[in-house]
Amino acid sequence: MTVWKKLENEECYAVAVYNYTSSSPAHLQLEVGELVHLRRETRDWYWGTSLRRDNSGAFPKSYVVVRDCTVDRCGDTVVASAGGGGVVHDIAVTLREWLKDWKKLYITNDERFKFMEVSMRALLELRAQAASSALPQDQLRKVSRTAIFTIDKGNRTLGMELAVRTPSGQLVDPLSTSTYKLNALHDEANARLDKNMENATGAGGVGSGGGGVVPGVRTHSLAVRVHNFVCRVGGGAELLLALHDAAGAQLTEPLLLRCPAHHLAPAHLLFTDLGSDIKKEKVFLVCNVVRIGSMEPQNVDHRRSSVAPQMPVGGGNGGGSGGSGAGRMRRPFGVAAADITRWLAADCPDKELQVPFYPCEKENMETLLKKIISNRELKDTKNPLGLWVSLQLVEGDIKQESGHVPSGGAARKLGLPEVVLPGDARNELYVTLCAGAYSRGGGKSSERNIELTARLVDRRGRLLPVSTLCTSCKYTVHKLVLPGDARNELYVTLCAGAYSRGGGKSSERNIELTARLVDRRGRLLPGVISISANTPLVDEYTSLVYYHEDRPRWQEIFKVCLDIETFKEAHIVFLCRHRSSNEAKDRAEKYFALSYLRLMQREGTTTPDMQHNLCVYKIDNKRSGSDVETEAAAVCLGLPSRRDELPAGAEKGLTRGPLSLVYRDSLTVATKLCSTKLTQREEILGVLKWNTHYAAGTLRTALQRLLLVPSEELVKFLQDILDALFNILTQVEEDEEGYTEQSYGVLVFECLLRVISLVADHKFQHFQPVLHVYIDESFCDALAYEKLISVMSWAVRAAERGEAALKRLLLCMKCLENLTRLVVRSAQLQAALAQPSHAPRAIQAPRAECPQLEEFLEALVWLMRCGDHALTCQGSALKYLPHAIPHAIKIFPEVELSAYCVMALDALPLGRLSKQRLLALLELARGPLAREPAAARAPVAAPRRHAAGAAARLSRGLAILFKNKFKFNPKSSFRLV
Repeated sequence: MTVWKKLENEECYAVAVYNYTSSSPAHLQLEVGELVHLRRETRDWYWGTSLRRDNSGAFPKSYVVVRDCTVDRCGDTVVASAGGGGVVHDIAVTLREWLKDWKKLYITNDERFKFMEVSMRALLELRAQAASSALPQDQLRKVSRTAIFTIDKGNRTLGMELAVRTPSGQLVDPLSTSTYKLNALHDEANARLDKNMENATGAGGVGSGGGGVVPGVRTHSLAVRVHNFVCRVGGGAELLLALHDAAGAQLTEPLLLRCPAHHLAPAHLLFTDLGSDIKKEKVFLVCNVVRIGSMEPQNVDHRRSSVAPQMPVGGGNGGGSGGSGAGRMRRPFGVAAADITRWLAADCPDKELQVPFYPCEKENMETLLKKIISNRELKDTKNPLGLWVSLQLVEGDIKQESGHVPSGGAARKLGLPEVVLPGDARNELYVTLCAGAYSRGGGKSSERNIELTARLVDRRGRLLPVSTLCTSCKYTVHKLVLPGDARNELYVTLCAGAYSRGGGKSSERNIELTARLVDRRGRLLPGVISISANTPLVDEYTSLVYYHEDRPRWQEIFKVCLDIETFKEAHIVFLCRHRSSNEAKDRAEKYFALSYLRLMQREGTTTPDMQHNLCVYKIDNKRSGSDVETEAAAVCLGLPSRRDELPAGAEKGLTRGPLSLVYRDSLTVATKLCSTKLTQREEILGVLKWNTHYAAGTLRTALQRLLLVPSEELVKFLQDILDALFNILTQVEEDEEGYTEQSYGVLVFECLLRVISLVADHKFQHFQPVLHVYIDESFCDALAYEKLISVMSWAVRAAERGEAALKRLLLCMKCLENLTRLVVRSAQLQAALAQPSHAPRAIQAPRAECPQLEEFLEALVWLMRCGDHALTCQGSALKYLPHAIPHAIKIFPEVELSAYCVMALDALPLGRLSKQRLLALLELARGPLAREPAAARAPVAAPRRHAAGAAARLSRGLAILFKNKFKFNPKSSFRLV
């Protein structure tokens, strides 16, 4: 007799690995992949229930394999799947549900069959990726989002119920969730799906053969793995990698690799802070190859020589110490460049890409790069030389989670990312060495090999110390720029120079340019210049040396890293010298010319982002004194910096100390500031320094000028501007009863509306978290709520003062939610100050009372009684008031707040904005007021009254229609009154 034993594990499941058929009714027929719940067993048999057909029976043990399964229970419904939890489980359950409907679509020849087939295949592929346990966290999140979007879209296509999820993607248990909350989550899920489908339109969704497209991420990072560099350089070389656009403009900071290396390990690099449009625009990976050695190359052969790149170690750099001797010159060697646009879209991290190398012969590297990008005048298109890399585009930036992709360096975008949160202290100045024009000198008959050195010094010419704000970037991935990212950097591009011959030279010089930062006394500021994102900071930057070229074009970029206080005291000096092929002569060469650039302008703003045509001053090295360079770096501040600053008659001569103007010569550099604290706009600076303007009586003008600042600049300094505005609002005393259009409170309020309304704009909607973080964490004005409520009430009651007042009121209604958040936060801070010092938790959620809010609610009721001139403002108030209620309820009694809301709705004349009124009531009924029984009575009863009124008007309209015996004129209009 067969004895069936009950399994000890009641949650034991098995997967069929073979098909099993039997004619016995006591046996359970199985299909491959079918999941069975095991209940009893013998030596060779199991007894269980199929989850696919809900049948029970016996079957051989050899036909199944016991697996760990994920089981979901919802009442009497049990859903289980093998292979893993999370999205793996969701996909398995979804495919099981879709299978029956998919077969029906095939039988009925439904047009949705092909779409569902593609979706199911995409889900199978995504499930395999998620179940492999080989994906990093960022890729697993991407797979999960894509799978959830595909599931929701497929459910909608089949007309099935929408799976209600939280914003993080977790399924919601309907039995443990209230009906109100479940309805709200369902509305959010529908809205999220609609938005995702809109973003996926035109980008290749599931129906186009992909696995579904999730809405675009604001920030991307590009991981580059450099395998080797195939070219014979004939000595040491530096590889400077960066991303460029289709016009050849550099998009990111460079990353430095050195050749040859003493190991064969590939180098891992990262370009971060890339915008959301990185996949849409044409992008090139460019590698500038710089030879380190003597002026003339020795036995250079471009034939194949595979060299593994090496990450830089120590303080040596390409541009930091290249001018120390004739054997250490930085000479242009060639450019490797490739269009990687399609590689970014394809996302093939395991496939190698060749970046072809082209040697630099007669032209400069900028001209060669433009030829490569435009594909003009290239001798060989099938180039065996080049750089071999692998690419991977990663969602997020460098501050999310570390260790997913190993990195030897991280380079940021030239400029600020699309989102800058409060606390992001970034102050960077990019300087581009463009070009120069230098005359011959020193009795030379040929052009000089000029070396240009740039230094950062203070007003006395002293070298500035290393910046404590500029730190090396860890390789991490994150969606947004988080607080704590301290950056204060200026990017300098050496563009070009025009130097005339002088001193009897018959040929051009070999010009080398050295950039340094000095203080006001001319002293060098050490360790404040960055030549690449993965090398230590250096004292100075040294340019490439072009042979016998008095008008070199460099287009080289270095970065200045300074703290804000030192930034205000420093300036950049550019020193030029001739480089000789003869080592003995080269050691005797001194700097023969100097140019300089101020970092701060006289009015307190930083140098603008533009090309600067600098003056060139000759250095008199014959003067007595041991340190002519320091003296020249200090006294230059008394001379014009740019050529447009030269006084009339300067061509006759301009001298100060060891410097004398060379009128024919010039140096062109470009700067780009990347700062969250220093501004280039005088209008913003006027508000930030409001105390000075208030004392001078020009504060009103400064506030009015702030309204004219471009939106991009306002959102960049969002926190500082808001702090200054609230300081003006609370610290400048004036009569609150007699507000006028020129009152400080009104002007500040208009500026607040201008700044806050930008966040509601679709272009800047990604700044909404920035504003919310500021209100919740950074805003600290405990007195602002009283004056803010006062000026808000005045703005409502001033609606009858003309069109300008109506526009201001309309903007106020659109910003009502954020204004209410500010009022609530300020009132909570005031309540926290009144708490005893031994109650530290009081500031987290104090129960603040704000009776002043009643003044504003009464003004809203008054607004609803106004005539047709305020119709637009009334509709806007109905739209945005329900969104402010969840915040106002924290500082105002629920019952009274509910009563005022109903009073405002009842104050509207019958027949006006009926649809908007009912929608507002619906939002109020869905909001937190409905949770309190006493507060919920008024909003719940109000729809019945308004619906009854609407029904009465409809019946009167129908009576009129029947009275006219259906004499309908299609050209006439009919409106219920």
